[in-house]
Amino acid sequence: MSRRIIFPAFMLLVTLFCSESHACSGGASTLEERFNWTPAIFYARITELEVSNDLGRIGGIRPLVVGRFELIEVLKGSPPIDRRIMEAPGSCAVRLKPGVYYIFFTSEESAISSFTAGSTAFTGYDDPEALQMLAKLRALAGH
Repeated sequence: MSRRIIFPAFMLLVTLFCSESHACSGGASTLEERFNWTPAIFYARITELEVSNDLGRIGGIRPLVVGRFELIEVLKGSPPIDRRIMEAPGSCAVRLKPGVYYIFFTSEESAISSFTAGSTAFTGYDDPEALQMLAKLRALAGH
């Protein structure tokens, strides 16, 4: 009798694990595709975080995290006027940390940081990977 319960439970866990691992695999794959697909791209530094249960919980599991940012450079579109960005739900989120630099790829309607869209964190303002990505994005933007 216990095998009848254990096997379906095991299969459910495997299914959930596999679907979660592929949840972030959508979207455009090259920088050029992400540039063409994304309405707003900007370089910024997170200055502070707001972790709030009052604003809601993501999937009922973890609190909503909203970061305030200092805008460094707009590469395309318009970043949020209120200079706030929210972590995406689930494992696709780019975790926000104060003092860290990011290139955010977001929609203009909702400022959510996610790997799927292409948002990326960097160790510092002059991080070599950030500078390389910025140069490519500037070229795509015609700057």
